[in-house]
Amino acid sequence: MRPCKALRFLLIAMPLFATDPTTAQDKAAAVARDLNGDLLPPGAIARLGTTRLRHHKGKILDAAFSSDGKVLATLAWDNRLRIWDAATGRELQNIDLKSMSMLDGCVAMSFEGTMAAACSYKTIAICRVGKVEPDILPEHHDYVTGLTFSPNGKLLAAFGRAETISLIDPATHMEVRKLSGHDKTILAASFSADGKTFATTSADFTCRIWNVEDGKQNGQLDTNKLRVPLLAVSPDGKWVAWWDEEAKIRVHNLHWKGGSLSQSRRQSVIHGLATLRPAIHARQQTSGSAPEQNSLPVDSGQRIEDA
Repeated sequence: MRPCKALRFLLIAMPLFATDPTTAQDKAAAVARDLNGDLLPPGAIARLGTTRLRHHKGKILDAAFSSDGKVLATLAWDNRLRIWDAATGRELQNIDLKSMSMLDGCVAMSFEGTMAAACSYKTIAICRVGKVEPDILPEHHDYVTGLTFSPNGKLLAAFGRAETISLIDPATHMEVRKLSGHDKTILAASFSADGKTFATTSADFTCRIWNVEDGKQNGQLDTNKLRVPLLAVSPDGKWVAWWDEEAKIRVHNLHWKGGSLSQSRRQSVIHGLATLRPAIHARQQTSGSAPEQNSLPVDSGQRIEDA
């Protein structure tokens, strides 16, 4: 073979025999994943367990689901608000709230799961899913201990140690209405499914019912000198249920005029109580008491108690 032809052959053949400079170990490290498909740290070949729902550092302060249960928001001492896919545990978003002091705090999730709100002391942050930076609202006049969104996401109720409840527009960050009537700390609050009715309980041992549109109080119920930390309004806005410090559920019909309950009204009561069940169970597990198994008598009556 002539020298020129041999040289030409070598130039053509060399790429075929060239080796990849990346080692097999490097390739394995680049694609190493655990059983859930999450990347492993450099040098790791397997993971026992999972990292899902475990990225927070420090105590978890509060958590909230979207109404469909698909999205979960959590707030912790690490000054992070994290959004999770509830079905898989995969982290969807990690929002830094470094400007807020997280000695204590609470979180709320909008019904459709597109917006979360977090608070600590007098600072409220609104975080929109997909947006990295949170919107920090002007300092609130109250030490905020609770947040809840209206069903359409157009109002955020903030309440706490003061005797008033602020209804805030998440779009403008402005307080659009203030509900006044309680004379002690607000303990719990809940919107009805249509967003027209709002219920609150307080350390003044009352449950008050409000008209969201004008902020006027429509009614008041006595909680029998018991503090009520959990509250729910039925989807039709006709029933209010709460769990008090005697570990009993109390149910009141807000529009009862006598007679027996229809099947649809019974279902409304049961649905309203169902919203309380996870929180009640969690509190009973924490306190070490066994969950009560008593059934709910919903045949008739202005007040149904000791369930």
